[in-house]
Amino acid sequence: MRTIHLAAVGGILSLFLATGCDDMTARSSAPDDSPATQRAIDEVNTEARIKKQEIDQAYKDQSLNIGFRQNLIKEKAAQEDAQVDIDRDKVVQPLKITLQSTRDKEKAEKDAIDQDTAQKLKAPDAQAGTITAERASRIAEVERKAAEANAAATGEIEKADAKAAQQRAAIARDKERRLLDTATELEADDRTARQKRADVDNATLRKLSAIGDASTERAANDRATEQKTRDVDTKISQTIRNQVANDSSLPANSKNIEVTTAKGVVQVSGTVQSEADRQAIIDKAKKVDGVVRVDSLIAVK
Repeated sequence: MRTIHLAAVGGILSLFLATGCDDMTARSSAPDDSPATQRAIDEVNTEARIKKQEIDQAYKDQSLNIGFRQNLIKEKAAQEDAQVDIDRDKVVQPLKITLQSTRDKEKAEKDAIDQDTAQKLKAPDAQAGTITAERASRIAEVERKAAEANAAATGEIEKADAKAAQQRAAIARDKERRLLDTATELEADDRTARQKRADVDNATLRKLSAIGDASTERAANDRATEQKTRDVDTKISQTIRNQVANDSSLPANSKNIEVTTAKGVVQVSGTVQSEADRQAIIDKAKKVDGVVRVDSLIAVK
C-alpha cells in the first residue's frame, strides 16, 4: 500500500510550474525581419504564454483542491479513530469496574473466612485439622467464583479491544485507499496539464513555421523586387546617358554628366555651359520611362 503525503502535492506542482512559459522563437529570427512578421511572431508567442498560464493556473487550483480533500480525509479518519476509542471505553470501563468489584468482594470474603476460622480455633474442643481443611475448601470456592467472574469480564474486554483494533485497521485502509485515489487523480491532472502544454507548443510551432515560410517567401520576393528595381534604375541611368551622348545639339563638354538612379529618382550632376543645356538634360531625363523625379546638381559655368 502506498503512503501519500501532502508534501507530494506541492512537489509535483513545483516541478510542473518550473517548466516556465518562454517564447519559442525570437522576433529577430524571421528571414525578412519585417514589422508585420515580428508582430505575427509576438502575437503567436503571447497567445501561447496566455494558454500555458491558464493551464498552469488550472492545474494549481486542482492541486490545491486535492490537497484540501486529503486534509479532510485525514481529519475524518482521526475523528473515526477517536469515536472507536469512545465506543470501546463505553464497553470496557464498566467491565473494569466489575473486575475491581470482584477483586474487592473476593478479598472481603477471604478476610471473613479467616476471621471465622480464627474464632473456631479458639474453642477448647477445636479440631484444628478439620477447621483448617474447611477454611481451605471455603477459600477455594471463593477463588473459583471470582475467577469465573473475572474470566467473563476479561473476555468481554478482549472482545472490545479486538473489535476496536479491527475498526481502526478498516479506517486506516479506507484512509489510505482514498489518499491513493487523490494522488492518482493528481498524477492524471499532471499528465493532462503537461499534454495540454505540449499541444500548445506543437500548435505554436506550426504557426511559427507558417510565419517563417511566409517570411522566407516575402524575403525572396523582396529580393527579386529589389533586383528588378535595380535593373530598372540601371536601365534608366544608361538611357539618359545615351540620350545626352547622342544629342548633337549639346556641346561635347556638356555630355560628361553623372547620372544615378534609385527607385526611379534620378540625380544628374556635372557641369554645362548654359542654363539651356542644363534644362535640356533635365527634360530628357524626365521623359525616360520609369523616372519618378529628377534631382539636378548640374552646375552652369
